[in-house]
Amino acid sequence: MKDAEISHAALERVQEVEDELSHAQERVRNTENAALGKIACLENRLTDLSKERDDLRVLHEHTDHELSTLRRTYTQKDEESRRLLTAKMGELEHLQQRIRSDSGGSDLAHSGTALSFVAADPSQKVSTDFLPPPPPPPPPPPPGFGVGLGVGDGKRSHLNGATPGGLSFGRDQSFVPPPPPPGPGMPDSALGAFTIKRKVNTKHKLPVLNWIVLKPNQVKGTIFSELDDEKILSTLDFSQFEESFKTGQSGRGVSIHSTGSDQVDSGGGGDQALTPSKLQFKRAEKVSLLEANRLRNLAIMRRNIELTTDEVVFALNNFDMHLLAQDYIEVLLRIMPSEEEIKKYKEYDREKKPVDVLTDEDKFLLQLTSHVERLVQKLQIMNFINTFQTSVGVLTPQLQAIFTASRAVKKSDRFRKVLELVLAFGNYLNSSRRGPAYGFKLQSLESLLDLKSTDRKTTLLHYIAQTVQDRYPDILHFDNDLIFVDKAAEVSLENVITDIHELDKGMEMTRRECDMKKPPNSLLCHFIQEHEPKLAQLQKEQRIAVDAFSEIAEYFGESRRTVQPKDFFLSILRFTKAFNAAEEENNFRRLRLQESLEHSPSNMSRVRTVKKKQDAVVSELKNKATNIKERKLMPQDEVYNGALEDLLLGLKNEPYRRADALRRSQRRKDGATMSQVMGEFDL
Repeated sequence: MKDAEISHAALERVQEVEDELSHAQERVRNTENAALGKIACLENRLTDLSKERDDLRVLHEHTDHELSTLRRTYTQKDEESRRLLTAKMGELEHLQQRIRSDSGGSDLAHSGTALSFVAADPSQKVSTDFLPPPPPPPPPPPPGFGVGLGVGDGKRSHLNGATPGGLSFGRDQSFVPPPPPPGPGMPDSALGAFTIKRKVNTKHKLPVLNWIVLKPNQVKGTIFSELDDEKILSTLDFSQFEESFKTGQSGRGVSIHSTGSDQVDSGGGGDQALTPSKLQFKRAEKVSLLEANRLRNLAIMRRNIELTTDEVVFALNNFDMHLLAQDYIEVLLRIMPSEEEIKKYKEYDREKKPVDVLTDEDKFLLQLTSHVERLVQKLQIMNFINTFQTSVGVLTPQLQAIFTASRAVKKSDRFRKVLELVLAFGNYLNSSRRGPAYGFKLQSLESLLDLKSTDRKTTLLHYIAQTVQDRYPDILHFDNDLIFVDKAAEVSLENVITDIHELDKGMEMTRRECDMKKPPNSLLCHFIQEHEPKLAQLQKEQRIAVDAFSEIAEYFGESRRTVQPKDFFLSILRFTKAFNAAEEENNFRRLRLQESLEHSPSNMSRVRTVKKKQDAVVSELKNKATNIKERKLMPQDEVYNGALEDLLLGLKNEPYRRADALRRSQRRKDGATMSQVMGEFDL
């Protein structure tokens, strides 16, 4: 009885703990969803701010360009005005000098007449030997035009380098020839962005990594254009790698292909004849427009609706969600008549045939089809209204997971470094046979476990994990950067888009029903006003998630039309799990190696020697303790009257010495030896 009570109490305690654990898991799930929503909102806000910053930067650059153009134009106009003013002043000074130099009065009068003639009518020409015409103002020269015409070689005219044609070009203007056009077959964009990679010549014959490489024109703009695997090839020492993965002398290949054995389940051999039911259904006395199986299923489902036919008709016509619960709506959607059955019932009602001869199920469907217009649409609207909030709550975290995971994968520098290592090792294996690769598909990461070393104990992924642990320990836990990748790997974006499209169709159907119903139903109008912004927000998050995934897919050299988020993130998730498993296996192997070294023969002989010393010291201590104990006891015949006084007198006359008769220095030496032996014993 006592054991039964204890077990019962333990079971109750286990049930309580399980309940607490379920509540805790529910709180964790809610917290994760809330955090996911906040992160998505912050990412959206960050994206908007980045776009605003880029727009402002473009506007600032455009404004600066316009300002610099205006300044340059103003400077040119100012220089032209100064040159023109200087030329005019020079002409006037030259004219004054010539007037003053004239000594004769007639000449002076003639000059004055000419000057007045010029001043009165500047358009009239004057003799060139008397008044030289001013050169026209030089227009701004095009860049590099002076060199092409041979101007500016040191022969300058009298007006600041003006040519006879009136064009002025400074000496300091240099002509920069345009760059040569690209060669035939080369794109306009510089191919120098991707240097031609060199092949790696290995000492031994190595296996081939079966990966899917990207072409050089597919790498542009992806993550692989930012990777530098040749730097890693020049940094790491691959001699040990070649020794581990070289092809054996026996001709046994090391490149491992997946040789999973497909098991096909064979069907059962015996033919099992279906035994007919022994129950004989009596022929119904009433008429039915339905088939027998359909009538039977309808009768079973009808029992789940605890409402009369009139109540169901009233609830459907008035969209009464309280009277017609969601469970009843789902049952009605399952038993709704097809188009052919609706035609039969309407024809039966139109011909005014007796209703009493019909079965209860036929009467139910007849009343629904005859008294409820747009029966299927109304049921779908009511089902849409009841499930809208739940659908939005389910779809929103899925879209946020795709968006957040896409941003996290693109921002992770440690994951980029791991991919760079994979590219370097793959090129070291394949460059001598297939040529160097500029990138690879993410699904190729799964082939790292297929390629094994010569001893068949180590895979390429284990070796890369060991290299990361030894040479790049700062990128070990790169999976911490890839947040919500596991949640995004469970989302089917196609299904999410389909569900959102169905919600949009349901909202449009509800809006059309609200507009057609006179007077409009208050429930439908209130629902549209309250939940239409939520649907618009959900569609906006769908566009943001699709754009984010399209961007990350193109960044990794994938095509949005061929790859789905579920497959993309699942490849990354599998790789992170396999990498962590390889790291744990490497640590386990290291511990086993240390244990084997500790249990080696040389180590065991040393342990046995220490054990012998310890046993010898312990036995010696026991013997000394026994001797001391025996010496402390006095024989009975030596005890006499006055023995205590003699002992005290002897202590006064002769110093006390221990029974083991050892000096203090010798006792210290023995104590140190014992301490050393005990320390070795503890070790």
